[in-house]
Amino acid sequence: MHKLAHEDGELATARAAEKHGSVMILSTLSTCSMEEVVEAAPNAVKWFQLYTYKDKNLTKSLIGRAEKAGFKALVLTVDLPGVHGIRYKNIKNNFILTSHLQ
Repeated sequence: MHKLAHEDGELATARAAEKHGSVMILSTLSTCSMEEVVEAAPNAVKWFQLYTYKDKNLTKSLIGRAEKAGFKALVLTVDLPGVHGIRYKNIKNNFILTSHLQ
């Protein structure tokens, strides 16, 4: 969701990580695709933060895409029962991601 802060979103973050020799960790729920991030910063060290889904084929597909794109590690999020569950704070705060970021 980096595009909420900057129009280049995760692409800018990846470029900065590459420039400064840091690791870029891309979220499953990012506003830029894995492939776009790799193109923007081909020499950055990239890890992929993975939410696991009930649909195991979707999870496997994400892992395969990350591997193919050159991501070197998976960062597993294991404390959520479901990625798209009810997010009460978002409801309370009336948070809605604008359509161009979805």
